Amino acid sequence: MQANIAAIQTLRLLQQQQRPASAQEQQALARWSGCRAVPAVFDASDTRLAAERTEGDIQMSGSATTARWLFANGLLDELRLLVHPIVVGRGQRLFENSPTQPLKLVSSETFATGVLNLAYTPEAADTA
Repeated sequence: MQANIAAIQTLRLLQQQQRPASAQEQQALARWSGCRAVPAVFDASDTRLAAERTEGDIQMSGSATTARWLFANGLLDELRLLVHPIVVGRGQRLFENSPTQPLKLVSSETFATGVLNLAYTPEAADTA
């Protein structure tokens, strides 16, 4: 996780200074492990990351893999979807090979472009 934080900080610095990475910065960027480290962040028994855990919201955009993992582990409090008025006809499903989970629509908004902004919360599965 520390390597990811260092890589993000390096990218921000390079963007602010609008320059290419030095050899040392390239090494920091090469240690980026992507979102594979996310499950460890939520593992309360992993004391190595205890100092990095904080209360609060996690927001992300565009990571189907991470959204699926959070959803499957009961860590997704709210799911926001932007539905665009276009049929693509191919591509990856957001929750492919996931168990069925009822959702409750808590808010919706339609933009002038026709895009729908939908917010859902998980609903308890019907046990009847």
